[in-house]
Amino acid sequence: EEITVLLEFSGNSLTGAGFGVKNKVFVKKTGMTFTEDDLISEIKPYLEDENIKKIVYDIKDALVKLDGKIEIKNIEADVAIAAYLAEPSRNDYEISGVAFDFLGALIEKEEKQEAQLSLIDDDEEETDTEFLKRVFIMAPLWDYCEGKLKELGQESLYFDIELPLIKVLADMQIKGFYVDKAELKSF
Repeated sequence: EEITVLLEFSGNSLTGAGFGVKNKVFVKKTGMTFTEDDLISEIKPYLEDENIKKIVYDIKDALVKLDGKIEIKNIEADVAIAAYLAEPSRNDYEISGVAFDFLGALIEKEEKQEAQLSLIDDDEEETDTEFLKRVFIMAPLWDYCEGKLKELGQESLYFDIELPLIKVLADMQIKGFYVDKAELKSF
């Protein structure tokens, strides 16, 4: 079984999770009565299931933010890393731009209704529809990137080095690493 997973954060707090299974997309977001803990409880069994392959997007920061809460297992692919190897000269690897450039898929920002004044400045907050579209585009985007990796002869670099390196870098960010000060000074 294979699913696409897109996680959304506000600072270090998990605020949304999207799952794509075949041609269906499921999204759950925190709100007035649904907390981050509720969301974690709901998605944890799927993310920690070793029998489910996960296709993710730029997952390293999520691994750091979810440390001690969820251990994401069986990451099959990180589309952002594959996109980087497919086109390393890009300035930005945000999913909407990559989807447009690679697939011609436009994920437009929706106009907000001005029916109600909000005390919270949420201009940057994306709509649920935008999030759904980003989750939905991940599978075809991975298919494209996987083909591009094969075409460029980058499969070994991706699967043997880049993909395993995600967890190593996340662990380094979480735990840190020791530095031999004397050796560093002598250098």
